Amino acid sequence: MTTTTHRGSQRAAASKRAIAPGLLTAPPWQGGGKLVTGAFADDLTVQFQSIGLRHRDAIRLLDAARSALDTVLTSLDHHALAAAPVAEQVSMLLPRFDVEGLARACRLGKAEVQSALALLVLGLVTQVAHPYH
Repeated sequence: MTTTTHRGSQRAAASKRAIAPGLLTAPPWQGGGKLVTGAFADDLTVQFQSIGLRHRDAIRLLDAARSALDTVLTSLDHHALAAAPVAEQVSMLLPRFDVEGLARACRLGKAEVQSALALLVLGLVTQVAHPYH
């Protein structure tokens, strides 16, 4: 015969509450391109310009990068990505982009596109990791 104490029941219930919400909610990565909107998109456009892109090129690259981001995120396990530290998330995401294809599509240099994607990915993973900052 086993008995449980009231305190043991409380710990078990608390542990279930701590785990259950994360398992039941959708990972923040679904619809990745949709995360790049509003003030975040405006900030990225300014950051893209700071690396030497003209405003028109920055907007074109941001639009193409949103679509590419959706493609990249579709190929990943969202739960594994969300569980990884920020540095590993960046390492998981960046190599999956077709930098040369984006550079050709946007008529930009490969180095400019790589720099812009690094800004996008770093901004995205830190935004998802700290959504209230």
